Amino acid sequence: MWLRKKRRTEGSAEGLKILKKYSGKINAEIKSFCEKLTIKAEHYSASKKKTALVIFCILFSSLSVYIGAQSILQKQFQPRLIFIQPVKIPSHIGKNKEYGKPNSEEEMKSLLKKMEAYENLVDSLKNEKDKPAH
Repeated sequence: MWLRKKRRTEGSAEGLKILKKYSGKINAEIKSFCEKLTIKAEHYSASKKKTALVIFCILFSSLSVYIGAQSILQKQFQPRLIFIQPVKIPSHIGKNKEYGKPNSEEEMKSLLKKMEAYENLVDSLKNEKDKPAH
């Protein structure tokens, strides 16, 4: 039909590499699983195999019909909200008066050097900003 949009079939090279890498692994796992099932089912008679197939078909077709009916009959979308309770912090946390103060004279000197270096950086940025552009 002329109303249908063309499907995008091209993909990135990286995506194709990843797809090839994992599809081989998945196919190998499926093959080994099928071989195990074949070994288990070798001693089953034809009637047992047919019965298992009928039960499998009935079970999963009824499940798919149920899911389809629920999606069609659902009249209103009800989003589920997640409520996150705030963490209760005890009142004594964060009220230490000594918190954040340097403990020794060495820490005070290193802190002072850092502050001076930061101040020089800010001043140099201000000076560069004030210079006229060429």
